[in-house]
Amino acid sequence: VNLTRLNVLGRAQSISFQGVISTFEKRALINYYVPKIFNLPKLDAVFSVLYDDAHDVRTFQSVRKEASAQVVQHISKSLTAFYRFSYRHVGVSDLKIDPLLLPQLAQSVRVGMVSFTLVQDRRDDPIDPHKGIYNTLETGIAARALTSQTSFVRVLGRNATYYRLGRRMVFAR
Repeated sequence: VNLTRLNVLGRAQSISFQGVISTFEKRALINYYVPKIFNLPKLDAVFSVLYDDAHDVRTFQSVRKEASAQVVQHISKSLTAFYRFSYRHVGVSDLKIDPLLLPQLAQSVRVGMVSFTLVQDRRDDPIDPHKGIYNTLETGIAARALTSQTSFVRVLGRNATYYRLGRRMVFAR
């Protein structure tokens, strides 16, 4: 089931719900999008809540609960910054395999993280680019002060470039 309500309260805000109910999985995701928070045209906000109860009949059951709050700052046409706080709690039960064989996102853990992402998008078309460059740099800190069971720093950088080779070919790297 996917439900979306646009223009909530007549303020161009939107809320969406996605749900799955089956014998092996119960999943619910709610997103709330607020454009132009505090009437600032270059700031948007997104709030998300996720509940996922998954059963693997032969190996384990995991319950994942996540929540996040994110502010998006449109610095320029090609530069966007994302500021986020996220919290994730995963519990595993009915374990019938070695705990080291569990997928990473299904392992028992509690993580609170503050992260910052900078995106530079100079592609001619984000859906079907023919030329340009796309860069992202994400940094995140999980700490006990943020309700995490463990502390760590995560840094992830990505780069993609697109070059037109004739009329019908694009070299994407």
